[in-house]
Amino acid sequence: RWSWIASSVVVYGDSIGRDVCDEDHPFGRPLGLYGRSKQAQELCARELAASRGLEVVIVRPTNVFGPGSRPWVDEVLAQIRRGLPTLVGGGAGRAGLCSVENAVDVFLRAAATPSAAGRIYNASDGSEVTWRRYFEDLARAAGAPPPKAVPELVARASARVCEAVWRLGRLAGRPPITREALNLIGSDFQVPIERARRELGYSPDPASYESTMAALRALPWT
Repeated sequence: RWSWIASSVVVYGDSIGRDVCDEDHPFGRPLGLYGRSKQAQELCARELAASRGLEVVIVRPTNVFGPGSRPWVDEVLAQIRRGLPTLVGGGAGRAGLCSVENAVDVFLRAAATPSAAGRIYNASDGSEVTWRRYFEDLARAAGAPPPKAVPELVARASARVCEAVWRLGRLAGRPPITREALNLIGSDFQVPIERARRELGYSPDPASYESTMAALRALPWT
């Protein structure tokens, strides 16, 4: 008996952008609730598997984008439309994108491959698309103004202040910028997918970025 777990590369925590985060890389220091919850999810799944004789395969997608993606499409566009900065520094780092189709492909392959039981797989497009290119393309697709940039030091200071204000004021919702989000959009993603290629036969379509952007342009943006 076995099952797969939908985790996230956020389990690598503060190692993202600093290290090459292959599947054997240990958990990094989490910078927010989401990272802590994903780390706890994986630990619970492993403990449950060990206690009940289950085999678990863990899939860690990168930043999943496409129609219906709330964090990497809807929320980013909301920030851009409000005139808030979304690019950290020059936005030259690789965005570590994973189209919805490619994420689903890895999950299906993991579910259909018995030898995947007990293994961990990163999932991404394996592309070199940068944060600047993605946010600019996304803004154009939705008819939004170009994204604004903020210096990295200013962004980090703002994230700490926002989190403190939200925590002390017990404000509802998520702050406009957090250390965890900043750790993602301010990083150059180095998340290899060779294991999924080798063991699952995964081969992301080189045209997946353009086809996903075309699907986003076709949405009825207002």
